[in-house]
Amino acid sequence: AAKGPAPHLRRSGGAATVKTMLLEWCRARTRGYPHVDVQNFSGSWGSGLAFCALLHSFFPDAFDFAALEPDARRENFALAFATAE
Repeated sequence: AAKGPAPHLRRSGGAATVKTMLLEWCRARTRGYPHVDVQNFSGSWGSGLAFCALLHSFFPDAFDFAALEPDARRENFALAFATAE
């Protein structure tokens, strides 16, 4: 029998199902944010904006998402990690 916090996921598709569900959740949480189009767990996160959008969806007063620049990758990631901490 499967064990852990979500044993039903192992029975119904395993890691691929969990990855798909997590990707869809990220897509839903970041939908509507400019310059954010979550399609995968690699290139979609490259500018740091998807991570910022995900955090902003939970903490909209933490920072001004509209002021972020897609080309400011390092700054976007620094802001995201600082906010997450």
